[in-house]
Amino acid sequence: MEEAFHATHERIFAVREPGQYLECLLWKARATAVLEKPELRARELPERLLEPETTADAYFKDIGLGPVPRYDGASLPAGTRIEGPAVIREPTTTVVVYPGSAAVVTRLGNYLLELTQDGAGSVAAAAAAAEALAR
Repeated sequence: MEEAFHATHERIFAVREPGQYLECLLWKARATAVLEKPELRARELPERLLEPETTADAYFKDIGLGPVPRYDGASLPAGTRIEGPAVIREPTTTVVVYPGSAAVVTRLGNYLLELTQDGAGSVAAAAAAAEALAR
């Protein structure tokens, strides 16, 4: 290792001092490990859909400000389809379901978002959702 240092030092700095004291101030290492993949398990989900926790005011470009249903994500069973506009609260995030779009709860407790072609819902779908919320 000492000879490799002197050869590299001479190549870079054009100086070789073989009798000098060497001190290693920085060591770097790289390790690679192959780990087993964790097993994916379905989380404990309730069997029936609970009603929205409450409503919350939300603003959407096409329908403006208005109350939307707010769901507790932990209370949604697998297969639940939430039509937008809606809000789903999780411990680490909030899922906003836009008007004309939908969120489906997977068996693993994730959300599959179904977006409309324009990504925000059609004006007609948004208007219908606004009317439904007003009732």
